Amino acid sequence: MAATLVGGAFLSASVQTMIDKLTSTEFRDYINNTKLNVSLLKQLQTTLPVLQAVLDDAEEKQINNRAVKQWLDDLKDAIYDAEDLLNQISYDSLRCKVENDQSANKTNQVWNFLSSPFKNIYGEINSQMKAMCDSLQLFAQHKDILGLQTKTGKVSGRNPSSSLVNESIM
Repeated sequence: MAATLVGGAFLSASVQTMIDKLTSTEFRDYINNTKLNVSLLKQLQTTLPVLQAVLDDAEEKQINNRAVKQWLDDLKDAIYDAEDLLNQISYDSLRCKVENDQSANKTNQVWNFLSSPFKNIYGEINSQMKAMCDSLQLFAQHKDILGLQTKTGKVSGRNPSSSLVNESIM
């Protein structure tokens, strides 16, 4: 069970890392300056927090519910695939930035960017993003079917302690 909880922590951290990457200024600027589909990234940006919100509940329910366990296992695979794709986009962004920084003037920068051998991969990345978004949307829809709930903070059974004197008791 401990391994399951640790796995859930890694998944939650992966989702948060992806959300942070999608909302970073550098990442968004790069996407806006390429032929990558911005609407797919916005869709991903709204779907990931929905899935992240139910991860704690799914981790708890997977112990007694095989359908939830299968959903969570499949979601992990999809999240890791999505993370790989975003890393590929980040790598391309960094590569373009380095190439542009090495160029001496604006004309060369534009030419290097437009003549990049990687410009042809945008269509492939867009189709991979479409498949990824569709897949994650299905997971978001299935969370409702499985009855997964958003956890609103864990309540401790312990009373809060303080070294300060509570004057209302005195």
